[in-house]
Amino acid sequence: YSTRSHTSINRKKYLDTDDILDVENEIAYDFELAGAYKNFMFQGEYKRDAISRMNGLETVDLGGYYVQAAYLLFGGRYNYNKADAEFTRLSRGKDWGELEVALRYDYVDANDFDANIYGGSAEGYTLGVNYYFNPNVKFMMNYAYNNHDRYANGKGKLYVGHDADGNLTRDPFSVTEPDGEGGDDFGMLSFRIEIDF
Repeated sequence: YSTRSHTSINRKKYLDTDDILDVENEIAYDFELAGAYKNFMFQGEYKRDAISRMNGLETVDLGGYYVQAAYLLFGGRYNYNKADAEFTRLSRGKDWGELEVALRYDYVDANDFDANIYGGSAEGYTLGVNYYFNPNVKFMMNYAYNNHDRYANGKGKLYVGHDADGNLTRDPFSVTEPDGEGGDDFGMLSFRIEIDF
């Protein structure tokens, strides 16, 4: 199990469990909740994965969640398509456009210490500002900050802290930084223009 950060521009997969051996079966489930009222919307999802293994090995438990909220500043409205279970194009509050401010928090945990799986965990904070020029054109700008733990080393390829000699290390068990301070943390600013036909 592996994943990239908020954008694929940074191709590194900080979270990676490597191969999980002797898998017998997997049970995956998630819960999602979304809603909107006038110019306010919220959405969230919680996911878990239970991976049962053979030969007396511990079941691996992985998971994560996100919550987000957004607000349209010029009085527009969010539209929800029940058949597709998703928000669709919004109704702009002004003829010349709509401005949206959005916040999001993500958390992913690919660690299961009881099962000796150290895939890393990370949390992300995102602030987005989006301008809807018309129903077909949208300008998006997001700032995201990623906070990784000391086990988020991309299967041993990425640095996660310093060892006792002060050298960078990829080994999470050699990191001398206090708990909560190991790992590679960084922010990203992204800008995108979307054109829908």
